[in-house]
Amino acid sequence: MPHTFEAIKAIIFDLDDTLYDCSGTLVRSRRLKAARVIAEAVGCSEKEADELQRNLDEQKTPNGDLYETIGRQYSLPVSFLEDIKKAFSEVSISGIEPFAGVTDTLKDLKNRGLALFLVTVGEREEQEKKVRVLGLDGLFDEIIILDPGTFGSEAKKVGFREILDRHGLRPEEVLCAGDRMDRELKVASELGIYTAMVKHGRHYQHFISDSKGGGEPDMHIESVADLSGILPVRRPSR
Repeated sequence: MPHTFEAIKAIIFDLDDTLYDCSGTLVRSRRLKAARVIAEAVGCSEKEADELQRNLDEQKTPNGDLYETIGRQYSLPVSFLEDIKKAFSEVSISGIEPFAGVTDTLKDLKNRGLALFLVTVGEREEQEKKVRVLGLDGLFDEIIILDPGTFGSEAKKVGFREILDRHGLRPEEVLCAGDRMDRELKVASELGIYTAMVKHGRHYQHFISDSKGGGEPDMHIESVADLSGILPVRRPSR
């Protein structure tokens, strides 16, 4: 380990598939909606369209967004992406709930004097609504929502650096909890931040089945709730 847990003063959390089941709720519902659009656009069955999405997701769509990739492969008009966006908008996020123990764990960690941050990438209005629906909006010292269109693959790094600079934290004083080694955990590791990967969500399944590797987190946890038994009680130093 690069340092002891006693050094940890702050935790940076990812949102989707870390604090709630995005894969099993929003992603699955949106994939089913998108399958209808894809089936009509390329002339296949909805089942085949669903399989196409799953295959591209497993390949991590190296050439960009999953639906942009489909559009290129089948030479579809720009309206295809507009139809996909409309299908996504029909899926309500009002029913999402935090993973078991998440809310109590965040409250416990905050009461211990640890600073809590949320860094998420996506459309601001939707990500803010997710946080409200999940009942988590009052539990973080700061929430940073970054637009992937502006920052691209550097989005998480921008957010993490903002937190370190703005709150006077050294990397070794911070833990990052997330589900993606190729996103938040990779960036955190590069910055010298300790990393914990939660063992759920489709990205974790991709990680354990990826024979090519791509880095390892400092530790694996069953869920965010495990952090209560790992991290120390400390007095706020700021």
